[in-house]
Amino acid sequence: MRTWPDFIKTLLTVLFVSCVCTSGAYAVVVKPQLDIQGGAGTVVSDGTTLTMDGLAIAIIMDSPPNIDIPDTIFSLDVTTATGLGSLTVGTLLTADVSNFSLINLGFGYGNFTAELLYTGGSLAGGLVGGSMAGAFENAVPFGFDLTSAFTANSLTGKIGPVAVVPVPAAVWLFGSGLLGLISVARKRTRQ
Repeated sequence: MRTWPDFIKTLLTVLFVSCVCTSGAYAVVVKPQLDIQGGAGTVVSDGTTLTMDGLAIAIIMDSPPNIDIPDTIFSLDVTTATGLGSLTVGTLLTADVSNFSLINLGFGYGNFTAELLYTGGSLAGGLVGGSMAGAFENAVPFGFDLTSAFTANSLTGKIGPVAVVPVPAAVWLFGSGLLGLISVARKRTRQ
């Protein structure tokens, strides 16, 4: 029969291993970012194809001033079965879309992410690819997923290059603290 200290040791070991064995970095969309906004009827899915339409309205920089651009039509088409598709932002950017994913947050709200492989446009420059992340609301019906038919509006999103960000030092400190607790717990059980 396991005792309380054994349970704590096991829990701490699992937490420590999960902290140490996870990847040393994670990817985020970094600035400069293309800011996407949409109005009514901007997200439409028939269950096999998902289409998003909106406007690219600004380039968000690391520090102000941001760059205002003429409102430029944004369009994304994705085959829901594969998560593959295409992105067009006027003459600013074209890209192949992969790994499109959608999360239903409930009550008509949703989040989406996708990876981009730039195929052209003046903003692509020397960059090969990036990422897209965003949200929408007022989805009807509420119970949607990537392969269901629904409509939504109030689209917002960011498109930009991806940077690998190192895991914060706090995670490593937490892991070393757990290791210390495990060693103290082992010494107590031996006595």
